[in-house]
Amino acid sequence: MWLRFSVQLIMSILMFIFIYQQVNQSHFDFWFIIYFLLFMVVVLFWKPSYNKKLDRRLC
Repeated sequence: MWLRFSVQLIMSILMFIFIYQQVNQSHFDFWFIIYFLLFMVVVLFWKPSYNKKLDRRLC
C-alpha cells in the first residue's frame, strides 16, 4: 500500500512539473505524452492490494 501511494505521489508531483513546462508551448513534447500514458496506466490499473489475513472469517 505504501509503495503504491509513494509511487503515485512522486509521479503526480512530476506530472505537475511537466504540465507547468508544457503550458507555454504550442505542442506537447513526445516525452510528455509517453510519461502521461505511463502515469495513467499506473494510476488506473495498479490495484491496491489487500491483506489476506484480514479477509479471513472466523468459523
